[in-house]
Amino acid sequence: MLAEALRHWNLALLAIRSAQWLTNVCDATIEVVARLVEENQAVHERTVCAMLRFLRNILLWGDPETCKGDSAPEVVELQKQAQVLVAERPLPHGVALQRIIVTLARLMAAAAPNGASKGEVVPSTAEVLRTVLTGPFEYAAGAGLPAALRALPAPLGEALSDPDLQRLLQQLKMEKGDNRRFTRTVVGLVDQFAVCLKKAQFSGCLS
Repeated sequence: MLAEALRHWNLALLAIRSAQWLTNVCDATIEVVARLVEENQAVHERTVCAMLRFLRNILLWGDPETCKGDSAPEVVELQKQAQVLVAERPLPHGVALQRIIVTLARLMAAAAPNGASKGEVVPSTAEVLRTVLTGPFEYAAGAGLPAALRALPAPLGEALSDPDLQRLLQQLKMEKGDNRRFTRTVVGLVDQFAVCLKKAQFSGCLS
């Protein structure tokens, strides 16, 4: 319900500007969403996807392209308020933007054992990643994504070499205007993680 409410600019502005609870919900969502996937993706899929829509709607309001051509003072204020909430406001567990990037990396890693093509978790994760790489947060997101992927637990943190990480980032940036191609690239990354996990498991059995 909250994710749906934030699709409307007037409700989004009221909540971001005046509701302290929105800050707390945003902070808690970033903390919890990856854990739900790690615990059991199938059981929590709808909840995870709703939480991702909530985060994506906040990111979208921070992007001037969302209301391109509408220069109403309220819309401009909403953009600024959303940008502050994501990139500047000190939430209880830290500023949201870099934590969102880390959470997206964790979601892709957690989804790998379940199959990237199953369900909506990976496509929903791709939607949030595409949003954060498209708007005013692009530079910080582009700088943080390779580090977030590198920080994943072994063996996934070593699944991609530094040149591979840079190529992946460039590919994502080139494809961000095409939702289908972008999602396909993210699915391919999760599939690569799945192969890496299987190899590690096989090696462990042999040893």
